[in-house]
Amino acid sequence: GFSKALGALEGGASLVIFPEETRSLDGRLKPFQRGGFLMALKSGMPIVPVGIHGTLGIRRKGSLRIEPGVVKVSIGRPIEVSEYGLRRKAELIDTTTREVGRLAGIDS
Repeated sequence: GFSKALGALEGGASLVIFPEETRSLDGRLKPFQRGGFLMALKSGMPIVPVGIHGTLGIRRKGSLRIEPGVVKVSIGRPIEVSEYGLRRKAELIDTTTREVGRLAGIDS
């Protein structure tokens, strides 16, 4: 759970987190959940935003069928969580959401 993932971060591991928790049906970003942000804030590790575009046409939600297609993955500059702290967690989530949307080429 949370403490095991936090321990891995503190041990030098990197974690990949999909903060929406589920795939979007319309390609728009869903609200980001706070768990990954709390881990970043508690560990002090930066958040590296990643935008992914083009997966809706490759595998529809609920389907096992995979179609050929092109997926674009864009990696942004790290966001230093130390500039935010727990009191500004909502602002950190908002900043990260906007950056992921920009990288994915969609409105957040």
